[in-house]
Amino acid sequence: MMDHYSTAVGHVIYLESQPNIHLEKLNPALGTFVLGDSQEPKDTIGILKRVKFGMLDIVARLKAISPTFSLTDSEITEVSEFKDILSKDDYILLKGNIENRDILRDALTVLQAPAGLDHVRFGQLLTNHQTNLREAQRISTPKIDRMLDAALNAGHSGQNQWIGWWWLYVCLRPQRA
Repeated sequence: MMDHYSTAVGHVIYLESQPNIHLEKLNPALGTFVLGDSQEPKDTIGILKRVKFGMLDIVARLKAISPTFSLTDSEITEVSEFKDILSKDDYILLKGNIENRDILRDALTVLQAPAGLDHVRFGQLLTNHQTNLREAQRISTPKIDRMLDAALNAGHSGQNQWIGWWWLYVCLRPQRA
């Protein structure tokens, strides 16, 4: 869904899908960035089955136990109460999804900052998101991880992989552009 909206609207967008579709077109001064293609195939159906449908199942089970639970509104601190109820993999996936939601909201603030884009903070958010993609959603690959590590070791400010493609996105610090 993200790819479809981004392609249709263009530029940088902020997209929330819950509780309703909410889209904002943004115009941040991103500066220079690198978009790389790992040229590795991905198992889109397998990823959707494990991540999306896995989360739908987790949410349904948690709502049966705690009717006020919500991916949209529950705080990350509330997730720990479900640690003994969920399998280790389900708990990690839930926690990663809540963290990604918070990263998304923090990124919106950073991208809309009146003083301009804080490249270091934006890079930290991208790096945190990539960590969740790799460890919680398990949708990174060793090649992408090596490419991103090389970019960070070269001194670039952040990293991310776009879920829709096996591409990587690296923000370059302004002084290195």
